[in-house]
Amino acid sequence: MVHIVFGHVECGPSLGRPRLSVILKADADYDSWQTNVVTIRRGIERRVLLQFTRFAQADPKHYDTEGVFLILDNFPDECLGRACSTFLKKDAKRIIKDFASIPIWEIDGFSRDLVVFLKT
Repeated sequence: MVHIVFGHVECGPSLGRPRLSVILKADADYDSWQTNVVTIRRGIERRVLLQFTRFAQADPKHYDTEGVFLILDNFPDECLGRACSTFLKKDAKRIIKDFASIPIWEIDGFSRDLVVFLKT
């Protein structure tokens, strides 16, 4: 794991529900914790929430651990997504201009992927 954040849901029908966000270090870790894109493996979810409850009960601060909503995120995915977004905002047009001899029509992307469109 890279980072763990405890908070509460800020909006919607689950407003105020405790939320535990776990950001995993690698794609393989993230993939191994899930059965599909949205479902966390039951055994892993139970173990993580049980361990969190133990830590929370041992802490002198008050943590509401009833009905904790577990969220997973993927560190490489988030980093690459942010890098791609920053590149598109700050550098894509400059690259097209600086490499004017290459027939680049557009540079675009989504999430962790960039796409360079060439004039044909």
